[in-house]
Amino acid sequence: MNNDDVLNNPEFRNINPDKLNFLRRFAGQNTTSSATEMASVLMQAMNTSKEENVQFTSQETDLMFSILKSRLSPAEQAKADMIYRMMNKKK
Repeated sequence: MNNDDVLNNPEFRNINPDKLNFLRRFAGQNTTSSATEMASVLMQAMNTSKEENVQFTSQETDLMFSILKSRLSPAEQAKADMIYRMMNKKK
């Protein structure tokens, strides 16, 4: 995800300013090329958001995941979907 993904996505237009700032920081540091890396980045972002008391809805988290996943190859996207489903089952 990059800053353009955050700024240009209509889903993020009405988001809380604290969440938007967090997403911009997250987008600026994220360059993933595999599903495993992406899962690690997403988990780290979720932990950091908790530490900073920035809570995302499940829909917002799904949107972040979709944007991250869109930059992966089709094979890595399939792996990412499987990892994400497993992560959601643990909640």
